[in-house]
Amino acid sequence: MELAFEQKQRSCLHRTAHLSLAQEQTQELIIPDSMPDASRTLICCAEPEVQSKTNREGSLLVTGTLRTCCLYADEAGGLQLLTSELPFTVKLECAELREDTQTLVRCCVRSADSRLINSRKVLLRVSVLVQADGYEPQTQSMSVLKDPPACLQLKTQTYETNAPVELSERAFQVSEELNLPDGRPQITRLVSCLLTPVVQEQGLVGSKAVLKGTANLQITYLDNENALRTLSFSVPFSQYCQMEGDYDQDETLESVLLVTGVQLEPVASEQSQKLLFGAGLLAQCMVVQPQALTLCEDAYSTKGEFQPQWETQEHTMRLDAQTLREPVRASFPVQAAAVLDCRVYPDAQALERTDDGVTVHVPLRADLVYTDPDGAVQAETFRTEVSCHTALSENGLCEAVCTIQPEGYASAGSGAVELRYDAVFQVQTFSRQTLQNLSGGTLDLTKQQNTQRPSVVIRRMSENAALWDLARQYRTTAQSIQQANHLTQPEADAGRLLLIPM
Repeated sequence: MELAFEQKQRSCLHRTAHLSLAQEQTQELIIPDSMPDASRTLICCAEPEVQSKTNREGSLLVTGTLRTCCLYADEAGGLQLLTSELPFTVKLECAELREDTQTLVRCCVRSADSRLINSRKVLLRVSVLVQADGYEPQTQSMSVLKDPPACLQLKTQTYETNAPVELSERAFQVSEELNLPDGRPQITRLVSCLLTPVVQEQGLVGSKAVLKGTANLQITYLDNENALRTLSFSVPFSQYCQMEGDYDQDETLESVLLVTGVQLEPVASEQSQKLLFGAGLLAQCMVVQPQALTLCEDAYSTKGEFQPQWETQEHTMRLDAQTLREPVRASFPVQAAAVLDCRVYPDAQALERTDDGVTVHVPLRADLVYTDPDGAVQAETFRTEVSCHTALSENGLCEAVCTIQPEGYASAGSGAVELRYDAVFQVQTFSRQTLQNLSGGTLDLTKQQNTQRPSVVIRRMSENAALWDLARQYRTTAQSIQQANHLTQPEADAGRLLLIPM
């Protein structure tokens, strides 16, 4: 007889592309006639603002603007500031990308450098990194046997995974009127504005993805004495993103924020100075759902003749997602009286396999601006590293994203500068396997078994063996072997004498 099967469907978002591209942007700045000649450059800063991401057949275009600044020292030792906007377009190519592919994008600066071409011209070099994942809806059909006969023995295995099921976006604005703390020197000119949005709470309420966090603002400016100053603010935000599905506590929310624009305007008042702050953010919200995949990986019949049919499918399953926080503690030999500014950039990561998992190594670049014991402003670049470790099977895959938290700082000590930051790793582990499932078959019960077949077999085990394999060999059931020998485990140890009912 032909066995009857039904089709069960599993829906998710299938990741079709996982891309990363670092691109160097260069720009020559001409020092205006109203400004003095440059003696040396001190520091270059760049902050990305993403304006658009556009899908095409086989590619993804990410466009935006780098807000750049260059601080240089003139021949008298005074600080001078050059600012500019540097547009960028990063093209990520992949044959699997289509116009309707949904994308989740990250964008950051890996390094920013400046050097003098001559006393009136400065060259800026900025490395911008764009990472993108492409997703498309996918429905997988799995064959499931309906009403299996009692003589048919099925070996099933259930695989637990976490699958993305929906991706949605919402653009929103954050604005605030900020007051300079009492006693702070007033702002004469803004040098740079580093905005780091951090999601502190996120969750799903029905069909809404709810986000709560802070927009962390680090400002570098020149005061009325032309001295370099830094200042930090935190602006809270609470937003939601409308989803198509209706979710409960089983699903989790993962979000990535992109900065699309920053405005900062100093406004003087009689009592104090204020800052009018506004920023555009894009929330990319992904719903991740726990799913169970149950397959029949082996089958046999204790009666008649069974002819199975098998199907194989390749599955990539996300096993785990962690957020790991690692300290960045480093000391650099510098004769510094005070640290004026510090920027820390993560570089390209490297994965190192270990006996019990994988270690993610991320090189770090720290750009320091400080005053030496004579009061002169100096700048140096140092390098260090941060790493994290996670458990991973031999055939497992690991992906990680590293970000530097905005709360860190660098301080001058006795003959050294101490770096104290925290790095946050978002680590995901995957398994990729080709799995077999019973998809069809026939069972002929008219064919009789061997009439000389014994009713029981006594066998001493020469090695450890699974009861399923023994039962399959003798066309009996694993349960009958287990009960006849009072076994509590699904396998028999080497040297044991077994009673095998037939």
